[in-house]
Amino acid sequence: MLTPFAFLAVSLLRVAPPAPPSPDSAAFARLAQEFVLRALSFAPITATQNGLHRFVDPATGRTILLDERLDDVSPAAERRQLAYYRGLAARLHRLHPARLDPQTLADFDLLRSGVRYALYALTRERAPHTRPQVYAEALGNALFAPISLEYADTASRARHLAARVEGVPGYLAQAARNLERSNAIHRRVALEELAGVADLIRKTGTDFVRGTSSEARYGRATAPALAALDRYAAFVRDTLPRRPQGDWRMGEARFAAKWRDVLQVSRSPAEMFARAKARLAEDRAEMLRLAGPLHAQWFPAHRHGADSLNPVVSEVLARIGEEHANRDSLLVQAQHDVAALEDVVRGRRLLSLDDFSNLRVIPTPVFMRGVYGVAGAVFAPALEPKLTTFYWVTPIPPEWPAERAEAKLREYNRYKMLTLASHEAVPGHTTQGTYANMATPEWRRVLRSFAGNGPYVEGWGVYSEHLMRAAGVEGGRLRQGPPDRAQGDAAPRGQQHHRHRAAHPGHERGGGGAPDGGRRLPGAAGGGGEAAAGSARLRAAQHVPGGDRGLGGAPARGGAGGRGGLQRLPLSRPGAPLRGAAGAHRPEALFRRRGPVGVGAGGPVRERGDMKPQRHERAREAILPSPDKETR
Repeated sequence: MLTPFAFLAVSLLRVAPPAPPSPDSAAFARLAQEFVLRALSFAPITATQNGLHRFVDPATGRTILLDERLDDVSPAAERRQLAYYRGLAARLHRLHPARLDPQTLADFDLLRSGVRYALYALTRERAPHTRPQVYAEALGNALFAPISLEYADTASRARHLAARVEGVPGYLAQAARNLERSNAIHRRVALEELAGVADLIRKTGTDFVRGTSSEARYGRATAPALAALDRYAAFVRDTLPRRPQGDWRMGEARFAAKWRDVLQVSRSPAEMFARAKARLAEDRAEMLRLAGPLHAQWFPAHRHGADSLNPVVSEVLARIGEEHANRDSLLVQAQHDVAALEDVVRGRRLLSLDDFSNLRVIPTPVFMRGVYGVAGAVFAPALEPKLTTFYWVTPIPPEWPAERAEAKLREYNRYKMLTLASHEAVPGHTTQGTYANMATPEWRRVLRSFAGNGPYVEGWGVYSEHLMRAAGVEGGRLRQGPPDRAQGDAAPRGQQHHRHRAAHPGHERGGGGAPDGGRRLPGAAGGGGEAAAGSARLRAAQHVPGGDRGLGGAPARGGAGGRGGLQRLPLSRPGAPLRGAAGAHRPEALFRRRGPVGVGAGGPVRERGDMKPQRHERAREAILPSPDKETR
């Protein structure tokens, strides 16, 4: 079960005026306010993503313009952070949790768990010393933020971008000095992402600053920055392999320690594994039950004997996988899916929120595609909640051979992509992020943004899938891909329903979150530890190695979005973007959660009308439930 902070978001639904805070609660509020500002000051990249642009140093009184800075990743900065978090842990220990009001107790638990993880990250995990890709990811986020987040006028943001590009050579020189060991997987990802950062500087940034007073300054900074990227890439490719090598797997003991404070659940990894394993046989039996009628219809001549589960399910899933978009149409399909899901939410009045005008569906930035393998949600900044929320969709790389592209498209077929959109976008994580950004006071909103409970967040995503199923949304009812190659466009509704369930077993049962048909807002308590178990069961039953947004063979993130994984505290630790719920697929990103700023690859984000396809009446009618279908 989850500790009490799993239910923190219920406060968003309460309309009664709160009681005056106790003295202990007021003391914690002052500590939390100080912490939020100080922690973000350690990580200017994360500060921009959260909407904090200036910080007044209490020691010197000097105002620091965070938007013009990159994170300080020097050993001295690491020592300062370590001293601060040790001091903060001691101050938290002196508080009396029993005297806190319920909301503040939730925040206390979040902060205490987050500080424990910060100390773990600084002393045991030490990502800046072992993972070359985190520097590429941090740079990409740092440079994309001024382009995509409209927190100031274009001229100011162009100045911020130019200043950060000027800092690239020094930043990467320190990165090379920090790295002590690595492994082949991390080096490969780093090289892929570095190419995306170079493209960002060379093309997207140049386009953004054109015509501003910072254009010349940016132009002067470009060549040194690109040369520094080339040197760092050569270092990763040629020098790091000669340094000590390690495994991306952290080992059982370290994994258990990280598990406790990142996932914030009371069950151990062994207990969760046992729960998932115990349900594997049941879920596989359910898959056979769902696949049986479709197999009899599609493959009447196939007989498989007593041990028929694997061949029957495999043949049915292979057939369902044929119904997918073209390799160049994933973004268009996602845009259609989100538009249709918005119509369902409004038409069925499923949520109190019916305005999705700040949501944009765009390509995943190139520099983050090593983390976001398929799609993910990215929340608006906690301190500037009116800015854009993004649903990132990762295109099929043009250099992929046809067979590799086809394999991915078969897994992320039209049924899976629609389910993914309901989980990550509407009414899933992007909607959840909108509600989360309503929390007050601001320190609480920011604290819960980067120290929130990952299983709770994913519980809402899974519940959103169930909610849309209860509303009559079925993947087979939305035609974005090619017509059914066997049935054409006239496949009966009952068969479409059966296909959707066969492709997504366990959704009827509600493996995490509330029962089907419940009308909770994203703030309602649900999901939690059961969501983690349900997700593990579902992935095991489906033989999907990576989860919602996974790359084959890589562990799933802990999604939205997202997932992106759970970002605990804003250390000046590179590669830890602030997202709402997107997904991490590489092994090292298993627990990142609150993710990166959202921006389009290849240029500044366009207006919503340019990004969104026309809403064809046929698509809208196809996804909406039939008039005679009862919605529980």
